[in-house]
Amino acid sequence: MATIKDKFGVEFSKDNKTLLHCPEDFQGEYVIPDGVTSIGEQAFGGCESITSVVIPKSVTEIGKDALACCPGLTSIVVEEGNEVYDSRNNCNALIETAPNRLIAGCEVTVIPDSVTSIAEGAFVGCSGLKSITIPNSVISIGSYAFCGCEGLTSLTIPNSVTSIGNNAFEYCGALTSLVIPNSVLEIGEEAFSQCRGLTSLTISNSIRIIEYATFANCRSLTSVTIPNRVTEIGEAAFFRCSGLTSVNIPNSVTIIGKSAFASCSGLTVITIPNGVKGIQTWAFANCDNLASVTILDSATNIDGSAFANDELKEVFVPAGQKSRFSQMEGLEDFADIIQELPAK
Repeated sequence: MATIKDKFGVEFSKDNKTLLHCPEDFQGEYVIPDGVTSIGEQAFGGCESITSVVIPKSVTEIGKDALACCPGLTSIVVEEGNEVYDSRNNCNALIETAPNRLIAGCEVTVIPDSVTSIAEGAFVGCSGLKSITIPNSVISIGSYAFCGCEGLTSLTIPNSVTSIGNNAFEYCGALTSLVIPNSVLEIGEEAFSQCRGLTSLTISNSIRIIEYATFANCRSLTSVTIPNRVTEIGEAAFFRCSGLTSVNIPNSVTIIGKSAFASCSGLTVITIPNGVKGIQTWAFANCDNLASVTILDSATNIDGSAFANDELKEVFVPAGQKSRFSQMEGLEDFADIIQELPAK
């Protein structure tokens, strides 16, 4: 496709209707010319030194991640009269007007209380963002919405939010405390993965499944209470949470997934409650300090290497169940250390 460039090196379609690409070394403010009707996918993506973007009223279509990974961006302005987009109340954000969806923000964005959703990748790579207040009007937080916001230290998720998308807060390494309110019904895969500074965590009581790697590599997390409506702890859910010393698994849990707590080197004891029927491969593997495991009587399937760990010194099972547990694939190697709990 034939293209043209302006004096700044910004690339447009030949008819000047579509802004295709801004060079990554662009610095300062860019005012999109009036008459441009669309902005392409990732058009400004990775422009680390761009500070301001002005979008004219003629723009009616903006592609995915158009303003993604622009850590120097401090001003987003949509000219008045645009029928599709706005930056209401001088919020320094790009909002899709009709659905009230915030699709791009920056480190000084103030989310208006009329916004109902934060779109996929809205703040992705916004490393200068220190804190954000999400208003009570917001119902959903999209995938990758705050991924890579490495400076984010303060976050409040309101009771209006019902879903948090995949990777939504991944790599928010400065975040230390998190309360996920009971309104949240779904938390996506890897939603808080790599939040390495997270020390305090409260999980919504409405959650039924902790998805793949939701809290993986949260290495500063010391204790977790799994809500009593959770039925499944998914694959790698708490993988390599090496600071974790205490886990409370409720009776509601029926499945502990593959590598769910693998490499949680701070764990020393664990109790598998009555509700758990299946413990999958590597679920507690390489928990180097795990010395004692108590498994109550509902377990029917423990996969091979579920407790792969040379340091495991004792496994407790219900009275009269030693033979059954000793023959399970995941406990065969520990047959000599299996002990029966006293009869009730």
